Amino acid sequence: MDRASQHVWGLFTDWCTAVDLASLPADPVTVAMFLGEHPTAPGTQRRRVGVINAAHRRAGLPQPGRSELVRDLLDAGRMARRERAAAAIANRIAQLPLTGSPPHCASSRSPACAETRSASTPIRC
Repeated sequence: MDRASQHVWGLFTDWCTAVDLASLPADPVTVAMFLGEHPTAPGTQRRRVGVINAAHRRAGLPQPGRSELVRDLLDAGRMARRERAAAAIANRIAQLPLTGSPPHCASSRSPACAETRSASTPIRC
């Protein structure tokens, strides 16, 4: 286990000791509680779950991070980011013109521009 992983595992086991819960094997609820009490960036949370899973895998135990509870917890953050992105895209789409074509497409032979050009618009070279 590398130093960063050792640090994560130490943080998890220390927290488990402090709240009187087993770290190995850890229940998925324990992992979810740990993540909730140690908020950080989504990537860091996924790494923490990966380290906890790896420790369980090495011990031949079920990986608590693969449970629906923990996966849903991690996916909730991902879903919120996707919803924000979808809202921003929908806002931008609403601002696009409904008729006409971009001026640069009138003289372009680009296939992408050809799709936006009407069949009657001549191509100027």
